[in-house]
Amino acid sequence: MPLILRELHAVVASRWNGFFWCNPNGDLTNLFTELPEALTLAPLYYQEFYNSRELEVFQGWRYLCRHFAQTTSFDALLRVSRREFLRHPFHGELLSRIGFHTALYKVVRERERPLGIVALHRAHGDPAFSADEARRLDRLAHFIGHALTEAGSYRPDDWVDPSAAEEGLIVADPRGTIRWLSDNARRMLVMASCERLSREVRHLDALQHLNRPLLRLAQCVENLRRDLPSASPPSWVQDNAWGRFRFHAHPLNPTTDGETLIGISVRHQRPLPVKLMQQIEHLRLPPRQAQVCLLMTSGQSYGHIAGRLGVAESTVISHARAVYNRVDARNRGELINKLLAV
Repeated sequence: MPLILRELHAVVASRWNGFFWCNPNGDLTNLFTELPEALTLAPLYYQEFYNSRELEVFQGWRYLCRHFAQTTSFDALLRVSRREFLRHPFHGELLSRIGFHTALYKVVRERERPLGIVALHRAHGDPAFSADEARRLDRLAHFIGHALTEAGSYRPDDWVDPSAAEEGLIVADPRGTIRWLSDNARRMLVMASCERLSREVRHLDALQHLNRPLLRLAQCVENLRRDLPSASPPSWVQDNAWGRFRFHAHPLNPTTDGETLIGISVRHQRPLPVKLMQQIEHLRLPPRQAQVCLLMTSGQSYGHIAGRLGVAESTVISHARAVYNRVDARNRGELINKLLAV
């Protein structure tokens, strides 16, 4: 989902994008947003507004899923005037804190069953979404639904390191009090700590203290600092529906007043097929060669690729040769290695 939301920026300009998973009745079951502040406010939303106070000014997600087949705007779902909405606690206590002004919503479906809602957001001062932008999102809904229903599982060795933009840093003291964390670290800490956001999630209202696994890492650093024989490596790996998160703690230089602090780096690893797809984009291959290249890296035979693309096997082989020549590879193993080095 993070990759899908990122690519949507190239189709419709927006400040940040999100996705709300929902059940067949249109009730939200989980969410992902590109905005770290929105993730940390999600528990407040679930506890104070979801299907309760928000319905005083907003039609709600069930209404959206049941009544709108096409992309619609946030204003179309308001029960009151924009002026009344701006005076309501739903805006003042929640939406204003993330700079929300308006949004574009599209319900993604499998046949008639809603799978979730794509949400594209704009802030105050941004232009309103146009009818043409809404139509663009409509045209993509089928492909997003396909991605949701065809998602696969990954083996332990199928995860690859992210770019520097997908790494974060947490600074804490040995007692576990968080002194500072980057925006990326805030977002990843929420995702690693809580696989599913709901009304019951209460411990993420304010990220002020390390959770138990990270507190153990801080203790490991202290044990290593003291050269205790029982010290263990200060690392933790967490796998869940959001991906793989690798945390590693290390001591920082003492502050000017002699206080010792601990740095905890976090990396959000992504599945190998997703990484390869992004790398293939950088090559700017012709569309059909890019398709063949991606299917080759997933281990599919030329015959299977030909059947999937509806072309002759000789055509697939011709595209494969062009791909090999482009990256100077002789086999699929070399192809994958070359792609990861792009």
